Amino acid sequence: MPKKKRIYLAGLLCLGLMGYTIEAKQVEKQELNSELQVEEELYEQVEELEELEGQEELEEAWQIDQKIQEALNIEPIRFESFISQEGVINQSDFARMLCYTLRLSPLYTQVPDEDPYIASLKKAGIWNDAIPQQLTEFDQDIIDQCIQMAKDYKGESLSTSFFKPTPIGFMQKSTMRVKVNEQIYPMYYLSDVNYVRLSDLRQIGFEVTSYEDYMHLILKENTEALPKVPEIKSLTNQVTTLHTEKIYIGNVLSYALKCGDEVLIPLRGLSEYYDLSIEGELCTLKEKYNRSTHYIELAPGFVHNISDEIIQVQIVSVFWNGKEIIEDQFTIQELMPDEYYPLHEGLYALNQEVVHASTMVAEIQTDTIKMVVPYKSYGQHTESLLKSYTRHQNETLETYMNKLFPESKIIGTMKYDTKGFKKGEKVEVWAAEDGYYYYLLKEGKKIEVPWNSVSIPPNPTVCKEQVPNEVIEGYVNSKQVKSKTPYFIWTDLYRQRTYVFENKGGSWKLLKSMPTSTGNNKTPTPTGEFEVQGYVPAFGMDKGYRCKNALHLFGDYLYHSVMFDVGGRYVLGGQGQLGERASHGCLRLSPENSEWLYQTIPLGTKVWIR
Repeated sequence: MPKKKRIYLAGLLCLGLMGYTIEAKQVEKQELNSELQVEEELYEQVEELEELEGQEELEEAWQIDQKIQEALNIEPIRFESFISQEGVINQSDFARMLCYTLRLSPLYTQVPDEDPYIASLKKAGIWNDAIPQQLTEFDQDIIDQCIQMAKDYKGESLSTSFFKPTPIGFMQKSTMRVKVNEQIYPMYYLSDVNYVRLSDLRQIGFEVTSYEDYMHLILKENTEALPKVPEIKSLTNQVTTLHTEKIYIGNVLSYALKCGDEVLIPLRGLSEYYDLSIEGELCTLKEKYNRSTHYIELAPGFVHNISDEIIQVQIVSVFWNGKEIIEDQFTIQELMPDEYYPLHEGLYALNQEVVHASTMVAEIQTDTIKMVVPYKSYGQHTESLLKSYTRHQNETLETYMNKLFPESKIIGTMKYDTKGFKKGEKVEVWAAEDGYYYYLLKEGKKIEVPWNSVSIPPNPTVCKEQVPNEVIEGYVNSKQVKSKTPYFIWTDLYRQRTYVFENKGGSWKLLKSMPTSTGNNKTPTPTGEFEVQGYVPAFGMDKGYRCKNALHLFGDYLYHSVMFDVGGRYVLGGQGQLGERASHGCLRLSPENSEWLYQTIPLGTKVWIR
């Protein structure tokens, strides 16, 4: 079928989907509201489409079709792209066309080889099984039936979300650096990926333009790279989140990371503009001379032909469903010079687990060139990062940090009824007097019960995974802890470590981290906030041992050294147990650390045991 007839059939399908009855060569005139009047000659021009000849007239025909769509206040989806040179549209493309119009998501089922767009329409009750594998203008009746079902559809249209501001890990300084035009810039590393700071990309020569819902990075021509921007605040070991703003690097929709006030771009996302050459720990960027940005512009919702040639372009969108990467490829036929093609990138939103990760150009073809783009090397298929996103996508920065430093609670089971507790009831154990009684927490009160009335679980496994000092500081400062002295002590029962902080400039800086032995589950260390009440040089000599350098908290609970002989000359035990639950409730430290704590910490210092 000639191009003019394909344009005409596309226009008929488009108008039909938008609620207008269509016949082979006639569009019924509709009454529009006073603000949007369509002149009668537009319809007369549609009827003359078949008689248009030559490229100039074809372009005029497309402009007419576009004017009608704009006048009818409908989205200008160019269905011509779905129609072949023979004037037919296949069943799969017809289903995709309907889904695009209704903003329906494709549905992947267990049925082998079932088209996901057809499956989605069937679920919505819009599909007719009598639809042939190939439709022409002579299948108008069956097309009209589907159009009517589409018009009657009352369901929800879905759209795909981009990334949430999800914490995904701790940023590290990369051993690699990047070289552009003889200037060398630092890189950062997370989840097996190297990143460049957005501030450095500006220096390299990228023009950064912010729009309402996305940011566009375009490499300016013949720009000399400038020296790197000094790092005002170290990004190393900072908690890093996925950036929520869409960032286009030329024609690559890329994810980005947010670390403090800095935005970081994946190095391979720059492959749109550069060839990357890696030698040892230096990555040299060499500017490409032929790239997709010379022909088209890709942005949210459209593809724009910026060349003076007719282009065929293949677009690939990347989605993540929580388990695997899904690619959706779509070819736009005969994109005219300066034409904007509407692009729906959000059709995989079957549920909140699916995210739109990227959209890129896969291929460009004109009468003179064919450019195959190696889009899979552009750094947008990073499964390790996407899996981390799935694990943490429902977490805020606060919940992420609380998972790193969880509360340590001992949950026992009542053996019999006593003190208002019932047999079999789960209870939180706060403290114990070995062999005599337990203190249980209930509604903010501490209730004493007999020693043998509670069944106590075995000690939990201690977390050996340590987190960076900067993260520990960030967590403590987020709690807005106050102390009467310049010092603050936190014992993390989950990791069996004690951290000492000093107030510097209004924030807590980690001064020392020490392995600690707190109470066994049967004789737990009480949790809560306390203050250092006094100093005890040594105790236990009347029981045949000596513990040194004790800081008294309350009752019989103290920070102190491991156990020495009565004379205090050699260690009797406990040194090898540091970092594990082992005591009767006190907090044991090494001889060196207990001495440092004893000599450093003033009375009144806040202590947090959690």
